[in-house]
Amino acid sequence: MNATDADLGENGTIARYIIVGSVDARLFRVDETGTISVTASLDRELAAVRRFQVVAVDRGSPPRSGSALVVVNVDDVDDCEPAFTQQRYEIVLIITPLRYGWRSIVMSASVCPL
Repeated sequence: MNATDADLGENGTIARYIIVGSVDARLFRVDETGTISVTASLDRELAAVRRFQVVAVDRGSPPRSGSALVVVNVDDVDDCEPAFTQQRYEIVLIITPLRYGWRSIVMSASVCPL
Protein backbone atom coordinates (compact mmCIF):
# COMPACT_ATOMS: atom_id res chain seq x y z
CA MET A 1 0.00 0.00 0.00
CA ASN A 2 1.34 3.42 -0.84
CA ALA A 3 0.01 6.81 0.24
CA THR A 4 1.29 10.13 -1.09
CA ASP A 5 0.84 13.66 0.24
CA ALA A 6 1.16 16.68 -2.07
CA ASP A 7 2.37 18.98 0.77
CA LEU A 8 6.04 20.01 0.92
CA GLY A 9 8.52 19.09 3.66
CA GLU A 10 7.43 17.23 6.80
CA ASN A 11 3.77 17.93 6.04
CA GLY A 12 4.11 15.76 2.93
CA THR A 13 5.82 12.84 4.70
CA ILE A 14 3.76 9.85 5.76
CA ALA A 15 4.45 9.23 9.46
CA ARG A 16 2.59 5.97 9.89
CA TYR A 17 -0.04 3.59 8.58
CA ILE A 18 -2.74 2.15 10.83
CA ILE A 19 -5.21 -0.70 10.24
CA VAL A 20 -8.60 0.13 11.74
CA GLY A 21 -12.09 -1.21 11.87
CA SER A 22 -13.48 -4.63 11.34
CA VAL A 23 -12.83 -8.04 12.83
CA ASP A 24 -10.83 -8.83 9.68
CA ALA A 25 -8.33 -6.11 10.66
CA ARG A 26 -6.92 -8.39 13.38
CA LEU A 27 -5.67 -10.80 10.70
CA PHE A 28 -3.31 -8.24 9.13
CA ARG A 29 -0.59 -5.74 10.03
CA VAL A 30 0.92 -2.82 8.18
CA ASP A 31 4.48 -1.57 8.71
CA GLU A 32 5.93 1.95 8.38
CA THR A 33 6.50 1.48 4.65
CA GLY A 34 2.85 0.51 4.00
CA THR A 35 3.59 -3.19 3.50
CA ILE A 36 0.60 -5.26 4.60
CA SER A 37 1.19 -8.77 5.90
CA VAL A 38 -0.96 -11.58 7.26
CA THR A 39 -0.73 -12.34 11.00
CA ALA A 40 -2.78 -15.59 10.93
CA SER A 41 -3.79 -18.29 8.47
CA LEU A 42 -6.61 -17.42 6.10
CA ASP A 43 -9.10 -20.14 5.16
CA ARG A 44 -11.44 -19.72 2.21
CA GLU A 45 -13.92 -22.15 3.78
CA LEU A 46 -14.35 -19.64 6.64
CA ALA A 47 -14.38 -16.45 4.56
CA ALA A 48 -13.67 -15.90 0.87
CA VAL A 49 -13.23 -12.12 1.28
CA ARG A 50 -11.63 -10.04 4.04
CA ARG A 51 -12.04 -6.23 4.31
CA PHE A 52 -10.40 -3.57 6.45
CA GLN A 53 -9.47 0.12 6.39
CA VAL A 54 -5.91 1.44 6.34
CA VAL A 55 -5.28 5.02 7.49
CA ALA A 56 -2.15 6.97 6.49
CA VAL A 57 -1.15 9.84 8.80
CA ASP A 58 1.27 12.60 7.75
CA ARG A 59 3.81 14.53 9.84
CA GLY A 60 1.96 17.84 9.56
CA SER A 61 0.96 20.01 12.50
CA PRO A 62 -1.79 19.17 13.06
CA PRO A 63 -1.43 15.75 11.42
CA ARG A 64 -3.80 14.97 8.55
CA SER A 65 -4.92 11.55 7.42
CA GLY A 66 -6.49 9.68 4.54
CA SER A 67 -7.89 6.18 4.37
CA ALA A 68 -8.43 3.37 1.89
CA LEU A 69 -10.50 0.20 1.95
CA VAL A 70 -8.46 -2.97 1.45
CA VAL A 71 -10.28 -6.01 0.06
CA VAL A 72 -8.47 -9.36 0.21
CA ASN A 73 -9.86 -12.18 -1.94
CA VAL A 74 -8.79 -15.50 -0.44
CA ASP A 75 -8.02 -18.27 -2.95
CA ASP A 76 -8.77 -21.87 -2.08
CA VAL A 77 -6.09 -24.43 -1.36
CA ASP A 78 -6.73 -28.16 -1.32
CA ASP A 79 -6.35 -28.38 2.46
CA CYS A 80 -9.04 -30.93 3.34
CA GLU A 81 -9.16 -34.66 2.86
CA PRO A 82 -12.33 -36.47 1.79
CA ALA A 83 -14.45 -37.95 4.56
CA PHE A 84 -17.18 -40.55 4.26
CA THR A 85 -20.59 -39.48 5.55
CA GLN A 86 -20.97 -42.75 7.46
CA GLN A 87 -18.43 -44.81 9.41
CA ARG A 88 -19.80 -48.13 8.17
CA TYR A 89 -21.73 -49.31 5.13
CA GLU A 90 -23.50 -52.68 5.03
CA ILE A 91 -25.08 -54.54 2.18
CA VAL A 92 -26.74 -57.93 2.00
CA LEU A 93 -26.36 -59.66 -1.32
CA ILE A 94 -28.86 -62.24 -2.34
CA ILE A 95 -27.78 -64.12 -5.38
CA THR A 96 -30.81 -64.16 -7.64
CA PRO A 97 -31.20 -63.47 -11.30
CA LEU A 98 -31.96 -59.82 -11.91
CA ARG A 99 -34.45 -58.90 -14.52
CA TYR A 100 -33.52 -55.26 -15.05
CA GLY A 101 -29.92 -54.41 -14.36
CA TRP A 102 -27.82 -54.49 -11.21
CA ARG A 103 -28.43 -53.83 -7.53
CA SER A 104 -25.96 -51.60 -5.78
CA ILE A 105 -25.17 -49.66 -2.65
CA VAL A 106 -24.72 -45.91 -2.67
CA MET A 107 -21.83 -44.51 -0.68
CA SER A 108 -21.12 -40.83 -0.33
CA ALA A 109 -18.25 -38.72 0.82
CA SER A 110 -17.78 -35.00 1.28
CA VAL A 111 -14.84 -32.65 1.39
CA CYS A 112 -14.57 -30.01 4.15
CA PRO A 113 -18.12 -30.13 5.45
CA LEU A 114 -19.17 -26.79 6.92
